[in-house]
Amino acid sequence: MRTCEISVHRLREGYDPDEVDEILDSVADTLEVLAKRASAFEKRASRLERICREHGIGIDETK
Repeated sequence: MRTCEISVHRLREGYDPDEVDEILDSVADTLEVLAKRASAFEKRASRLERICREHGIGIDETK
């Protein structure tokens, strides 16, 4: 979710706490998924680097 809209309540100042909590939960869920994916990609990259070293294949990390 790239954008979100939080309603402003006219009876009291500020945002609806339930709405804010819902958005924060969604952001937390997304961050958790992304962190797991990043970890999986890091493990895969490490395995591929090890295999390349074992086979004498150079890796240019600047590309």
